[in-house]
Amino acid sequence: MASTTFVNYQTVIDAGWLNDVNSAVYSGTFQATTLSPTNITVSGAITANGTISGSGFSTYLASPPAIGGTTAAAGAFTTLSASSTVSGTGFNTYLASPPAIGGTTAASGKFTTLTSTSDATLHGLTVGLGAGSVSTNTAIGTSVLASGSLTGGSNTGVGYQALNGVTSGDSNSAFGISALTSITTGASNTGIGRAAVGNTTTGSYNTAVGRDSLLNNTTASNNTAVGYQAGYNITTGGNNSAFGAQIMDQGTGVTGTENSAFGRINMRALTSGSSNSAFGNIALNGLTTGSYNTAIGAYAGFGVTTGSHNVYIGQSAGDGSVTSTTGSGNIIVGDSSSLSGAGDSNEIVIAYNATGKGSSTGYISANGGSIYQGNNSTLWSITSDERLKKNIVDNTVGLSAINQIKVRNFEYRLPDEITDLDKSNAVNITGTQLGPIAQELQQVLPDCVKTESTGVMSVDPSDVMWHMVNAIQELSAQVTALQAKVGA
Repeated sequence: MASTTFVNYQTVIDAGWLNDVNSAVYSGTFQATTLSPTNITVSGAITANGTISGSGFSTYLASPPAIGGTTAAAGAFTTLSASSTVSGTGFNTYLASPPAIGGTTAASGKFTTLTSTSDATLHGLTVGLGAGSVSTNTAIGTSVLASGSLTGGSNTGVGYQALNGVTSGDSNSAFGISALTSITTGASNTGIGRAAVGNTTTGSYNTAVGRDSLLNNTTASNNTAVGYQAGYNITTGGNNSAFGAQIMDQGTGVTGTENSAFGRINMRALTSGSSNSAFGNIALNGLTTGSYNTAIGAYAGFGVTTGSHNVYIGQSAGDGSVTSTTGSGNIIVGDSSSLSGAGDSNEIVIAYNATGKGSSTGYISANGGSIYQGNNSTLWSITSDERLKKNIVDNTVGLSAINQIKVRNFEYRLPDEITDLDKSNAVNITGTQLGPIAQELQQVLPDCVKTESTGVMSVDPSDVMWHMVNAIQELSAQVTALQAKVGA
């Protein structure tokens, strides 16, 4: 019987006829409890109401289920292969639009349901819960959530080596290659972009969006950075905000806190400075250790380094003819206006493209125009309450001093005519002017003359007015005496 071939012999063949058959070709119907031939070639379909098994089917199915029938059986596919197409109602349950299964080349197919009890790999991409199989973690990518000591939950990592080292840290979200790759115990961090928050280990509540943003942050918390390399060099300083490309990215490491920068390449050199605010491209660009500075406008406070408590408002404020660097307590309002000296302090300048008058001075200019008070007065009010004063005595300087004051007509020199002072001190007023000469007045009323940090001498006429009152009183007394004498 080993060489016998049956072709269309009978409608039903009992299995006993085929047990010793090595090869059988038949187009009818087989009916048997068990079939055990070496090889069966069928030109039509195989229909089974029971289980079909054998060494060939064991290759295709692990713990093979019944194939066919009206109810799909459960099974786990380890390898699907066949020399021709395997189809039937059973396979239709498992595969939508079933492809040919088998051959030397993998065939395409569409799985309606894919269930795995461990992380799966699809085309080299790992998808699952990550190491530790914590049920609330999500890992998509190679070496994501890969620490063997992972216990933290509610972590989401997408991208090569994202959240690679996290252990007990929880509620971290990383999207991008090496995002939050060094985090261990830190929690509630968000990194979006390649290497975002890449070197943070124990810091928490940090948010970074953009490649290399907050890259070198290590243990600091509560930092926020948005933009390419935003907050790149923040290390241990916390509570900083950087919105814009390459902010705080070139210093030796930002340890300062409470800094806020909005724009592009602001505070690039910052190190230990704290509580600074910069709004505008390249504002406070050179700041290193200075603190409590505020700059609003492109290039505002551009050159300040160690100065503190300064306010710069306007494009290039503090970076006009003189670049502010180390001075403190200055207020500059106006496009391209500047201090009189790089290290001046306590200087106020309110003007467009103007230069101040030195440390501890205030300068307001309407580009040569008039300055008005709201009360339309020519004088400023002063505090003069007796309850705030002591050592009150009469002042007797009057007519004799007033008689020595020389009132002059003069014109201001042009910058190129100035030889003994910096040309930036030139007064931009033309025409004949009226007033004293400081050097002359100093000989009479020295308290009314001051030499500023620029070397320029200035006059405070306030005391002159009161000396004039004394002079008037003296003259009044003399008039009264003369009247009395004439009347007598």
